[in-house]
Amino acid sequence: MRVIHWKPAEAEPLLEALRGTGATPEYDGCGNTPELDRAIRMNPPDFVVIDLSRLPSHGRMMATWLRRTKALRDIPLLFANGAEDKIAKLRETIPDAHCTITRDLKQALAQAHPSTTPPRPVMAEYQARTAAQKLGLDSGGTIAVIDPPRGYLQALGTLPDDAEIVEDPAEDPNQPCDTTLWFIHEPEAFLAALRPMWRTAGKSKLWILWRKGSTNGITQNSIREACKEAGLVDCKIRSVNKAWSGMLFTRAEK
Repeated sequence: MRVIHWKPAEAEPLLEALRGTGATPEYDGCGNTPELDRAIRMNPPDFVVIDLSRLPSHGRMMATWLRRTKALRDIPLLFANGAEDKIAKLRETIPDAHCTITRDLKQALAQAHPSTTPPRPVMAEYQARTAAQKLGLDSGGTIAVIDPPRGYLQALGTLPDDAEIVEDPAEDPNQPCDTTLWFIHEPEAFLAALRPMWRTAGKSKLWILWRKGSTNGITQNSIREACKEAGLVDCKIRSVNKAWSGMLFTRAEK
């Protein structure tokens, strides 16, 4: 049984409860990472338990990846400790989802069974949404863009009414911006500019965007680990369009 939990310090109650049912949970302290994906492909578990108490969007992404992968789609999934609204959203994508809380694990494990419901496509709930909607860009808001690529406005698509774009916020650091979109291209430049972004995350929604399929070492996991060192944690992840992915960062709790 594979357990997926994004907060190792908080995972033990769930692991202990699973052991109490007679199960043997396997947990290595990581969530969505390329290493975890490879481990599951190479040695598919007979059951996957995904914690939803933290980073539920990551849990949905892992679940939809499992359901989309032919060799893994029949693995029973059990989601633990999710809020009602998060569970409702999850079931839009994974209609056969089994959801429970820690104290009811034994009964939930007994009821779970291999999926017989064809999965909806990955991130199906976002297919009809524009990039601006996925990023939460609001009408009348000010959007700062840092190191934007050529044609980035086409990538963002239709913007909300009265939205204002500020292409070089460094020229006027006192100008308030509701959202900051930081496009990163090279690992060295990203790391060199990362520390000051802690200040930005305190006054603006900070999205870090990177190209899908990048071969220069910029990955979801490398961005997350570097930001962690800078005092930032991710709270959302989005497939912005066919070319770009993005993660929303906020300051880590002290």
